[in-house]
Amino acid sequence: ILDITFKKNAQEALIAERQRVERLNADLEQKVAERTHALMNTLEQLEQRKNELAKALAAEQELGELKSRFVSMASHEFRTPLTLMLGPAAQIAADTREPASRQHAELIQRNARRLLHLINQLLDLSRLEAGQQALHLAPGDAVAFVRGLVGAFESLAQQRGIEHSFEAEMPTLWVVFDADKLEKVVLNLLSNAFKFTPSAGEVRVRLRWAEAADNAPAGLELTVRDTGRGISTTQLSHVFDRFYQADASDTREHEGSGIGLALTKELVELHGGTIVLHSELGRGPPATVRLPLPLAAEGTSVPLPQDGSPAAGAQLAATNLEAGFDEPGPQPASAADAPLVLVVEDNPDMRAYLRTVLAP
Repeated sequence: ILDITFKKNAQEALIAERQRVERLNADLEQKVAERTHALMNTLEQLEQRKNELAKALAAEQELGELKSRFVSMASHEFRTPLTLMLGPAAQIAADTREPASRQHAELIQRNARRLLHLINQLLDLSRLEAGQQALHLAPGDAVAFVRGLVGAFESLAQQRGIEHSFEAEMPTLWVVFDADKLEKVVLNLLSNAFKFTPSAGEVRVRLRWAEAADNAPAGLELTVRDTGRGISTTQLSHVFDRFYQADASDTREHEGSGIGLALTKELVELHGGTIVLHSELGRGPPATVRLPLPLAAEGTSVPLPQDGSPAAGAQLAATNLEAGFDEPGPQPASAADAPLVLVVEDNPDMRAYLRTVLAP
């Protein structure tokens, strides 16, 4: 009887255990099914979100391309009327003897040049953003090149009583560089330094060859220091942002678009270089640019801007026109002696203006 009772109890316990296991398996299968369903829903949501992000990214890229095309097209469209303003204004300023008229013509000239400079900067940023800027390298003496750019501020320094200097560790430094883009970098830094330096202040420029150190390659190192009011450390991280102004109020003391330093940084990075600002309030921000440029053999002529783009060509043409008006050259004695000039221009005002300029 005990044996039968034991077997019966064992069978009942085995059946109960089997039922418990079956219930656990059923619960587990249900949970797996629920989790699988939830996971599938999550994957579907993630895929949907991925598609939405891809569409948003495509729309943003298209918007960026449209913006770049608009800036490029608008910049080119602005150049023609600006040239038509600069040329006649220079002619009037050179020819008129009436002081008020000359003053008005010079006012037009200054502000038209300023607007043209801003347009050129916008176009440069647009091209950098679109990856359309390439380096055009040529050997030359960087010391003589930078010294000439610093010397261009001689008149401004004298007018404002600012002491400025250029220092180089060696009399010549022959490297391979893009003259047009290096000129923009140097002039932007100098313009910024002179703009924020008060009268009786100082602007110092130093050029040297920096050897490789701390994972930084050897290269040309340019430092610009000034005795301006400086910028706070909280604003320092934003000075290279496009259109950023440390003082964005309507009553700010200095005018500006917030493009110059942003363009400078992108041109430096196009060379694979770096630009660093260190500043504190009460002192101007020393800017240090380091460009990993290869050394060149001494004796090659100093390079001129070689950018064959329409922007550079238009800027060079405008510069030549201004120089021609400031210092008119000898005129042909008669129409018979005048050279034949073919002008291809779709703007009728520009054709008429060039006709008057080129007429004997």
